[in-house]
Amino acid sequence: MRSHIRESMLLVLLVFAATPAVAQKRSAKEQQAIDVVTKLKGEITYDEKATNKPVIGIKLANSRATDVDLAYLKALPSLENLDLLGCNIGDKGLAEIKSLAKLKELNLYHTKITDKGLAELKGMKELRKLDLEQTGIGDKGLVILKGLDQLETLILTKTAVTDAGLANVSGLPKLKNLWLTDTKISDAGMEHLRKLTTLEIVNAIGTKATEKGAADLKKAVPNVTVYLK
Repeated sequence: MRSHIRESMLLVLLVFAATPAVAQKRSAKEQQAIDVVTKLKGEITYDEKATNKPVIGIKLANSRATDVDLAYLKALPSLENLDLLGCNIGDKGLAEIKSLAKLKELNLYHTKITDKGLAELKGMKELRKLDLEQTGIGDKGLVILKGLDQLETLILTKTAVTDAGLANVSGLPKLKNLWLTDTKISDAGMEHLRKLTTLEIVNAIGTKATEKGAADLKKAVPNVTVYLK
């Protein structure tokens, strides 16, 4: 009888050991961050393949999220995609998320950030896509781009960026898509882009760039398509 019981217990232990690990319990701070996003009616994406199913994506576009809410996101170190389009976010908010070093996509379209706040992104070395459309960004803020070597898409539409600011863009070795729509860019700024051999698309609609400037860029970067109208 005792032998049978021991065998049964051993079988249970073996089955338990062979069962895939259950997702680890989330920390209080991580759960709090999830609760904040949920309360704001945001969308959350989890890495279902990972054991502890970390949060890798958050979409708060057009929500009531503020700088205060962003402070909670520091508890999500695996975050790769953050969409803050149209949120009431400013420079203080970017300071709250500067530790999110794994971010690959950051959408700041139509937020209140300025050059000062953009400096907080210098540690996000994994960024592939950065949307700064309709923000308070100018030439000074683009200095931080020099260290973002993985950046592939940069959107500067309707910002105060000028020809001088594009000198900082010229050092991005993997840049493929550059949106300069409705900025003060001219042919002088297009010259800075000739070093970007990976460029595929430059949207310069609504700028002072001309057909000649576009043609000169294409000579240097044969695979690029420049949109002027």
